[in-house]
Amino acid sequence: SSDLLAGTCEAKSLALLFLTSKEVFMRVLMVFSCLFIFLSCGKKGNTTGAYDLPDMQTVSLSPVAQIEYDEVGESSGIARSKAYPGYFWTHNDSGGKSRLYALKIEDGKMKKGPVLNLRNAENRDWEDISIDRYGHIFVSDTGNNAQDREILHFYVISEQSTNGLVKKYSFRYPDYKKPVKVDNFDCEALFHFNDKLYLLTKHR
Repeated sequence: SSDLLAGTCEAKSLALLFLTSKEVFMRVLMVFSCLFIFLSCGKKGNTTGAYDLPDMQTVSLSPVAQIEYDEVGESSGIARSKAYPGYFWTHNDSGGKSRLYALKIEDGKMKKGPVLNLRNAENRDWEDISIDRYGHIFVSDTGNNAQDREILHFYVISEQSTNGLVKKYSFRYPDYKKPVKVDNFDCEALFHFNDKLYLLTKHR
């Protein structure tokens, strides 16, 4: 089923990292700070505003593994599994199969694990993935580099699904209007926190 939602969007998963509790806090703070920066870049006519940013300190991050799986040619998002200890879910970027790959770290490399095929889902431009505390996977089909997609989507599925059926949600930006005058409608990432889904746009 499709629900038309009004919303504003999100940031990007770039690498698989292990963080200390302090680093996790700082990373979350940085994500929100980036969102504030994006919002402050809005021009007249957008439903965006300016925010004061908190002081931030530098966070040091280190990669812990490299994906070695031929079918994952362009991993665009990654999230730690709730149901399968030691595994991480990932997916390909635009044009890839409507499929999620579970990978496990072994000897500094990410090895192939279970595969979850998503039914009734199209990978037009999948950008990111997140998991809530109940084990629901959220996949964002929100890439919009050309700024020509008025309706965007994200899919929800249990990571323990046996039939691959997804629930599809569709939304549009309330201030999106053609012709697009400002490139503020490319949603490159999402994260789930406290029972809410946050979508972050990449303003240019």
